[in-house]
Amino acid sequence: MELFWIAVGAIGAVVILVLLGRAAIRRQRERARKVAAAEQRAARRQDPLAEDVPTGGNPMELKVGDLVEFIDFAAGGRRTYYVRGQITCREGKYEWREFLIDTGTGDKCWLSVEKEEGDVTVILWHEVPNHEVDLGDRSVTHDGTTYRLDEHSTASYTSEETTGLQPAGTVEYFDYKGPNETWFTRERFDGAEWESGVGKTLDQAFLVIYPAA
Repeated sequence: MELFWIAVGAIGAVVILVLLGRAAIRRQRERARKVAAAEQRAARRQDPLAEDVPTGGNPMELKVGDLVEFIDFAAGGRRTYYVRGQITCREGKYEWREFLIDTGTGDKCWLSVEKEEGDVTVILWHEVPNHEVDLGDRSVTHDGTTYRLDEHSTASYTSEETTGLQPAGTVEYFDYKGPNETWFTRERFDGAEWESGVGKTLDQAFLVIYPAA
């Protein structure tokens, strides 16, 4: 009888060792899977142009650190920009974002993204010399193009990363609409000097986003 219980104990010990071994193998495989996933994420962060990084993308998900590519007619062809800063503007329930984008070669401009009634609009803005215009005028003419007043209002904003603005404040703006989805704007942040810009609505079919992560 004593030999019987010794044998049972030995078998039980073997079963426990087998189970522990299997659990250890599962833990090792799980650790290996997590390490591989972390390495893949790190590779995407280091190389936003890698082939496995999804392109196209949703402009509403654009963020600081991303690369964005599109046809910039004012600059003379397809350009790739780095997103350096973001301004989020809010007016009641309405919200839109403006991104400072930079080629790294001295070409800086702004990209605005807004969603209204389900439609997403992306506009590329280039700064122009400030206009001596009466802010009450219903139209503005710049470089031979006439723009009609579309909206005048004031919104609050928050700022992230490189924008040249304080973390939060207010912005007053006059938006004028021109032919063929072109725009003219005058705006001032926190009561500072007025700034002017011309914009062109981008066709999202030609917009490519390379996420930073």
